[in-house]
Amino acid sequence: ARGAFCNDGKQGLSMPAQAVTIVNATGAGDAFMAGVVFAETVGKNMVEAAQLGLQAASLALQASTAVNSKITEL
Repeated sequence: ARGAFCNDGKQGLSMPAQAVTIVNATGAGDAFMAGVVFAETVGKNMVEAAQLGLQAASLALQASTAVNSKITEL
């Protein structure tokens, strides 16, 4: 609910989470990390990676299953 704190060794910042209706919290942390790791592997910066992670977690929270089928690479 409080978002994410990011630090790349040079700067740190807090990023807010999007307000959503939580259906199921199972998998949200995994979705966040998957989004961050994916973003990093395609060359995104820390802020973009955290944003993608938060978006993935938001989608996960809105699904009744542990993995929301709406989470895709695109």
